[in-house]
Amino acid sequence: MSKPNIHIIGAGPAGLTAALYLARVGLKPVVFEQAEDVGVRFGGALQCLENWSTEEDVTALLAGLGIAMNFHCEPVQATTFYGPERHPHALTATRPLFYQVERGGDVGALDRGLKEQALAAGAEIRFGERVEHTDATRTIVATGAHTADAHVEQLVFETSHPDACMGFLDDHLAPGGHASLLIREGRATLSSWCFDETAPMFAHLDQTLDAVRHELGLEVRSPRHVQGFVNFSMSPPWTRGDRLYFVGERAGFQDALWGFGLRYALISGILAARAIVMGEDYDDLCQRYIVPRQEVSLANRVIFRQLGHNGYNWALHKAADNNVMAVLRRQYLSTDTKSLLHEIARQGSHPMLAEPACHGEHCQCLWCEHARLDESTEVDDCVQDHLVTPVS
Repeated sequence: MSKPNIHIIGAGPAGLTAALYLARVGLKPVVFEQAEDVGVRFGGALQCLENWSTEEDVTALLAGLGIAMNFHCEPVQATTFYGPERHPHALTATRPLFYQVERGGDVGALDRGLKEQALAAGAEIRFGERVEHTDATRTIVATGAHTADAHVEQLVFETSHPDACMGFLDDHLAPGGHASLLIREGRATLSSWCFDETAPMFAHLDQTLDAVRHELGLEVRSPRHVQGFVNFSMSPPWTRGDRLYFVGERAGFQDALWGFGLRYALISGILAARAIVMGEDYDDLCQRYIVPRQEVSLANRVIFRQLGHNGYNWALHKAADNNVMAVLRRQYLSTDTKSLLHEIARQGSHPMLAEPACHGEHCQCLWCEHARLDESTEVDDCVQDHLVTPVS
């Protein structure tokens, strides 16, 4: 039996993890990335690899998936959160709440580490190539968010401030979401995760920067804006015929409460590759290993949306008085109530971003910005049709 010809569109964490798995079993996957290197859009940004949604530590999960730790992965067991009244709440856990990773092509970054592992295993990566059609027998699409349920605005900069990890629950800074500041070895990333408003794109980030400067007297050097989108709208099936597999954010695999997607990206990349190698049903694998946890996160978003400022203060007081890991673990357990809330959310009864009419060529609303980003970084529907039909 001949080996399948496999193409992977996108060299993000999901695509690179799939390439790593496939190459290690003796296949020759080809990864197409239209940028000139991995992680270009995120270059230097600090992100979180969450560690509370399962009993198993995420580093053990990565080891089980065959992913080596050739990138910085710093455990964080304590953080300080501020509510709307700006009172600091020290949150601590008995194990890491999350692992802090860096994105981009620099030494020690997650993207570079995964790229080096995939290349060492025998995968081929073609940079600077935008795919418009393929005759591959199998294609994994790992092109990032396809729709926008929320957006994240980030400021990546240098600072002399000591290492820090802090967050804000305040609808003035991040409507319906949260804001965060991560600092490691002079590099910092300030983020505003906005779930309930569409525009203006950078106003909330500016307000968050003012709040952080007020609390820390933060020095900001060489700032750079990064813009992204959160897509947690799962629309199974995640295959098209027996040739096309959608992974990571492109499949809608992203936490609906906090917006984090790295864990889902790594797992879904492995699952798609496993399905190809083992002849398994990728949709069934997603339903087993990804969907239940994401459904709980969507139910959590329904609950979170009802809190408001008074609820944020109450939640932070409660978390500060307890092991915050235990609090988060309870929130991510499936219950009958969560199942009901998920059904309500799935049917569209929860408040989410509504798509407005386009406001013109230079509009900066969420949907227009996402459309422009989509044009430059993703495979569109027309291209997907080409992917499905082999080119003669």
